[in-house]
Amino acid sequence: MKVIQWIRTRLLYKMLILYSLLTLVPLSIVSVSFYAKSKNLLEKKSTETAQQTLSEVSEKIDGTLSAISKQLNLTGQNKFITTLLISKNEAQQNELEPIVMNVLQAEKTDVKRTVGDFVDTIYLRSNSGKSYSVGSNTALEFDEAFQIMPFEFDYIPQWAFFTDRNRMACNLKIFDKSTGTEIGRLILTLEVRKVTKLYEQFPHDDFYITNANNIVVSANDDSKIGKLINLHLQTNKVSLTQKSRYSDFQYVYLIPSKPGQIITKQAFFSVYVTLISWFAVILITFWILRRVSAPIMRLTRLMRKAEKEEYGLMNDVRTTDEIAVLCNGYNQLVMRTQELIEKNYKSGLLQKEAELAAIRMYINPHFLYNTLEYISILSRTKEGSDHIPDIVQNLGGIFRFSIAPGDTFVPLKTEIFFVEKYLQIHQLRYGNRLHFEIDVPDTYKSIPIPKLILQPLVENAFVHGIDRLQIEGRVVVRAYEADFKLIIEVENSVGNPVEAPEHHDERKGLGSGLQNVNTRILFHYGHDYGVTLLQETNITIARVTLPITFH
Repeated sequence: MKVIQWIRTRLLYKMLILYSLLTLVPLSIVSVSFYAKSKNLLEKKSTETAQQTLSEVSEKIDGTLSAISKQLNLTGQNKFITTLLISKNEAQQNELEPIVMNVLQAEKTDVKRTVGDFVDTIYLRSNSGKSYSVGSNTALEFDEAFQIMPFEFDYIPQWAFFTDRNRMACNLKIFDKSTGTEIGRLILTLEVRKVTKLYEQFPHDDFYITNANNIVVSANDDSKIGKLINLHLQTNKVSLTQKSRYSDFQYVYLIPSKPGQIITKQAFFSVYVTLISWFAVILITFWILRRVSAPIMRLTRLMRKAEKEEYGLMNDVRTTDEIAVLCNGYNQLVMRTQELIEKNYKSGLLQKEAELAAIRMYINPHFLYNTLEYISILSRTKEGSDHIPDIVQNLGGIFRFSIAPGDTFVPLKTEIFFVEKYLQIHQLRYGNRLHFEIDVPDTYKSIPIPKLILQPLVENAFVHGIDRLQIEGRVVVRAYEADFKLIIEVENSVGNPVEAPEHHDERKGLGSGLQNVNTRILFHYGHDYGVTLLQETNITIARVTLPITFH
């Protein structure tokens, strides 16, 4: 039931299955009719195919045997080999023997590279009885047979009509060119298992290489090598024979004699053709139906994303049919929805800016009030009154900066500059009781930060720290990078050591000035950033975390 429901919900697969079944029925009818009406033709075609396959394999084997014979002939003409076979000087023979062995090894390697890895051993035998071999180091089983073996042409390699240890062998007479007398034999044997790779496509026991007398010289079954194959006794099979053009060998292919077996094979072939045709029809049908169903599937995915507020347009609509009308209608709906969302988003931004402006309007009079309080305190003494003009001048610069219209963000160096003026005002008030330090590397001074976020932190350091000290106090402003974030810290001395743990987060207890700074940062950057108040022994640290950005 679930499978049927799954098919019904998939338009493409439903159409594909129905259409492919409608195609399979006539294809099956055609295949059965062809099988019933073409019995004789199939039988004839099967025999012709078998003969063609035999001819192709025969050409392949003949090409390999011919190439090996030619290579053996070239090896027999090597001057080091002929010199060794002619030489009667034992010292010269000892000198030439390693060279000849290297030549034989090189020729074996060359045959493997150019023809194939068929060679088992190469034997060199002189008329004086000396023998040399490269390969399996197995002695020849029928050494004398190779010496008396008849040749049709003396200077051309001859493939032996017998096998040596079940190996096919090629024999070459070597002559002294100056006298024309025979000086030795060069014999090359082929490895049994590797020769069968030349006809491995045939079924087991259906292909043989025989000599002219039907003696098997190569077969998949090693036990049949060297035995006579009687083609007249093969009652259930028909023999096809192909004569080798480069040797006395012949290639025998045994095929089933019953026409029904041949026809059955062809019937299976028809089934394969039917299935392949059906598969091809499915692919073509899938490609055609895909062009129809793909826009619907894309539209379905886009609508599911739209349910999650992920809006995307249906692009590349090139037709003018009903599907195109549906896609264009969806695009208009999405664009209208995005337009409404954008309007609401802009409205939210305007509200956010209004809230930020309200926060800044609170900070400015708050800062002015505290500073005027400091001036009032200084005016009570003659020594303090002398500093009031400098304080008022610095105050005017700071206040112009704080209320001046312009960008919401300023470079860090600008903020540090006015914080330093603020610290100088307090330096005039406290004198030697106050020590301040600004440690901000030049690397970070160009980073933009929200305007007027450091002054409330420094002000908080005096209100809750320096003002309560009876001894010397210290204020440090520093900036550094941690985890790809900009960290700005304002550290100040405190009067009463806190018995709390070494690092205590007091964010929930931030004062109004620090709370306003924290709110502004949250508005601009989100909840990953803000102000953290840390208390340690004798010091308080207001830490600001900001992203590192470049405008």
